[in-house]
Amino acid sequence: MGMKYIPIGIAGSSDRDLQETAVWKARKFARKLADYRDEVKLLSGGDGGLMRIASEEFVKNGGETIGFIPIEDERRRPGDPRHNPFNTIRILTGVTFQTRSIMLVRSSYSFVVLGGGAGTIIEAVKEKT
Repeated sequence: MGMKYIPIGIAGSSDRDLQETAVWKARKFARKLADYRDEVKLLSGGDGGLMRIASEEFVKNGGETIGFIPIEDERRRPGDPRHNPFNTIRILTGVTFQTRSIMLVRSSYSFVVLGGGAGTIIEAVKEKT
């Protein structure tokens, strides 16, 4: 049985202080992707920052998200800047940030980098075998 949706992964900064341009672009991307909400699911590392912003915009426009939650974030509560309440489905990976990224990238048919630092770049260059 084939997949009934196309998994689109994103990586982005989880910083608290985000550049206004990056926030605007993440929202614009997620709104446009939501035009295809019946065909795609948005996958992310499940954190805050740009991932949360894109997830929020995608969900508010009718899409569903899948967050791959690293063990460090499993106990995050509302109010914590790294908590993302817009993960429609939360996969508690039980592994570190770095290892969670492998699951995220390998589960994505397409992968979009929204901006960020070293962690984002590491996700972007992970090989799919």
